[in-house]
Amino acid sequence: MSLVSEAHRRHWQQRRRQEAERIAVRREQAKRKAEAAAALLKQHWPQIQAVWLFGSVLEPGFGLRSDLDLCVEGLPADALFAAMHQVDQLQRDVADPELLIPVDLVRLEALPEHWQKRIRERARLLLP
Repeated sequence: MSLVSEAHRRHWQQRRRQEAERIAVRREQAKRKAEAAAALLKQHWPQIQAVWLFGSVLEPGFGLRSDLDLCVEGLPADALFAAMHQVDQLQRDVADPELLIPVDLVRLEALPEHWQKRIRERARLLLP
């Protein structure tokens, strides 16, 4: 005798499928936002040499609360906050909070050498 009824099992299987679908949609939205952010950053700071996408968006652990991690090479240190503001503006018209994807923006030059190496080897290059 099962402790879980067939109706409950179907219900939870359906919920898992729906969540997996929502995660897949969010992942694609995050990737599109990353590409738009890379283009926007390059437009405002032409000296940028590269933008990489890294973190959970590229991993199986990406979820509905995951953020977007971008690493920029060639962005002046004093431009980081302005760059973060520009990237945040990409979502200024998003009304549904569930569709907002927080962005973490880091400068490659500010990272320890082992992280720089890891970014170059494992991250997805968005903008050469």
